Amino acid sequence: MSKIQVQRNYWYKVIDHYNNVLNEKFMNQPLTPFTQHFMKIAFENAVNDCKRRETHPAWHVPLVLTFDLVHQRFIVEAAHPETLEII
Repeated sequence: MSKIQVQRNYWYKVIDHYNNVLNEKFMNQPLTPFTQHFMKIAFENAVNDCKRRETHPAWHVPLVLTFDLVHQRFIVEAAHPETLEII
């Protein structure tokens, strides 16, 4: 299986974009199951919009949204980090 090569600064640009989208809509809200549900929907919509609009391979890396409930934060990361090569 070939890896998707992405420059480090561009990868952080992608992750920052999704963090900003979610922070704009859900800033300072407790991560209740209700909030998590709507965050996942907003995240999926943002990912689909970017996949339609952007041509750079970094925007097409499958991503996953996870939650750290202890620290009340969300994490956007590659769904399969083994398929990603940061250069």
